[in-house]
Amino acid sequence: MTKHVLLIISFFLLTGITCFAQTPLPDAPEKPETPDQPVLPVNPTHVPEPYTEEEFPEWMLDLRRGEIVFFGTMPFSFLIALEAVDIGRYYAHDQDRAYAPWPFRDATAIPFSVEEQLWIVGTALFISLSTAVVDFFINKAFQAGQRKDN
Repeated sequence: MTKHVLLIISFFLLTGITCFAQTPLPDAPEKPETPDQPVLPVNPTHVPEPYTEEEFPEWMLDLRRGEIVFFGTMPFSFLIALEAVDIGRYYAHDQDRAYAPWPFRDATAIPFSVEEQLWIVGTALFISLSTAVVDFFINKAFQAGQRKDN
């Protein structure tokens, strides 16, 4: 199991590093002939324009907000799900010391089964998705209240 986790982590690290690799600019100016000649930027006339209110449709902004809330709550929901399954399994096995939850666990603790690991991941996904959906409805109600006031 730990080999699979290490392989997954190393895959994401190695593929993520290539995203930040620096490549030379295609229209990079040559080095100046003399030391007194200044180096000009590649394209001094190109200035990015700020986004306008109408540039993105509302559903796209809502989807982006939902994505941010979903992935932002994932670490917390994973921790909550891990503790909930841990405590539930402790009581399901009649408070056996081998199944003690995390802060009270010793070296002879029984590891999670595959089914318990799936419960942890599924519960974490459900908590994060529920949080994103609740945030969506709260945000829509807030926006409707603002439109009504104006």
